[in-house]
Amino acid sequence: MTCDDVRISLGVHVLGALDAEETAEVEAHLDTCPSCRSELAELSGLPAVLGRVSEQDIEQAAAPPPVVLERLIAASARRGRRSRTMLALAASVVVAALGGTAWLSAVQPPAHDASVASGASTVAGGVAPREASDSAARAAEEPIETKAGESRPAIAQPQAKASQPDTMREKTGVHPSLGAAPSTADVATPGPEAQTFGTTEAAPPPPVSEARGRSGDVTLAVRLTAKEGGTDVLAKVSGVPAGTVCTLRAIGPDGGASAVGTWTAGPGELGPGKNVFEGSTSLLAGDIRRLELSTSDGRTLVTTSAPVAKPS
Repeated sequence: MTCDDVRISLGVHVLGALDAEETAEVEAHLDTCPSCRSELAELSGLPAVLGRVSEQDIEQAAAPPPVVLERLIAASARRGRRSRTMLALAASVVVAALGGTAWLSAVQPPAHDASVASGASTVAGGVAPREASDSAARAAEEPIETKAGESRPAIAQPQAKASQPDTMREKTGVHPSLGAAPSTADVATPGPEAQTFGTTEAAPPPPVSEARGRSGDVTLAVRLTAKEGGTDVLAKVSGVPAGTVCTLRAIGPDGGASAVGTWTAGPGELGPGKNVFEGSTSLLAGDIRRLELSTSDGRTLVTTSAPVAKPS
């Protein structure tokens, strides 16, 4: 048996009303199931409680006293009256709403009738001017009698003027109010100056100058390229022992020095003892009078001549 089956039979088992076969199955399950044994322990007090119930209590439970029955009937009647009152109120609200809607429909004219009336007035207003114009046209076409009894046809100038735009439109293909279509000859062809207007010319390359110097085995060749706010410097040095810390300075017109950069000479990038260094100075290229290469202890290795502008 499962736990659900056993728990259904526990109440009957406590009262001793199970047959022998089912009692054996329930007891066998209880030996192996702690939860079912716990529930059986909770039901163990049931026989003592049922023993206190008398026959009179059972009869009273089956048929309640008249006082209780009358109280229940009165409460039911009150609930019924309350329900009927609420239903009547709801019905009156619905009737009032329907009556108001019907009254509004009767007072307000249908929108369709108003639109029909406005349409009729529009049609009437449009027909009257059309009939007047037709009458004027017929009067213009009728002959005009002179004093001698002669008649001559009237000149319908307005119609001729009215037909003139259509004739002009057929000939030119353009409505007179819009002006004549420009011919190919009237369209101006842009000249060479107009065609080249707006093109951006390539900026000229920045000016470049060079300076050279030699002192013993040490040589220095410098290329100066002007830039905004200063000068870029490319220096080629040879004859400086590897590992020597070198500082290149640009000398201005007042003799003041502006550092270009400090480097350590290597074994040679362009050959034995030849190195290339790059730097910049805040001096303008035109203000540089010479460049000096010195060691870290301040000993000057080589000085260049004044820079010479290189033709572009």
